[in-house]
Amino acid sequence: LKSKVSGDVKVFQNCPELEEIGLWHTDVTGDISTFKYTSKLRKLSLMKTYVHGDVGTFKELLQLRMLAIQSSNEIVGDISAFEQHENLEKLGIFRCNIEGNIKIF
Repeated sequence: LKSKVSGDVKVFQNCPELEEIGLWHTDVTGDISTFKYTSKLRKLSLMKTYVHGDVGTFKELLQLRMLAIQSSNEIVGDISAFEQHENLEKLGIFRCNIEGNIKIF
């Protein structure tokens, strides 16, 4: 069952203390670059949403342990954005437009 939650993710730029955001299967939109303002973020689920942007945004979010962006076709970039993520435990990237070689892990 799809959630009836909608809106632009830019509202999270005013929430620097957030550690977890779960918005899967919602109608939320916006640019994922907003999440550069949430440096304490550990878990983020945006699968099956209408967000867009480059995964390079997550390069500096080194606290990130779980990222689920599968089935979000407007998310692009290179998988090398996750090269320094030693704390990353779960990464869901199928059915999005990320490219690159997994050897970076």
